[in-house]
Amino acid sequence: MEDCQKLGLTKSIGVCNFSCKKIQTLLAAAKIPPAVNQVEMNPHYYNS
Repeated sequence: MEDCQKLGLTKSIGVCNFSCKKIQTLLAAAKIPPAVNQVEMNPHYYNS
């Protein structure tokens, strides 16, 4: 995804339903940090 952003194919990079631990791991390795963490929340979806 970082290559796509460098080539101008995308404006930003985001993640979806990442836990704090996963975000910390990503930030330790990523050159470009994610712009957003989209989290799904509704009564029928349980994320453990």
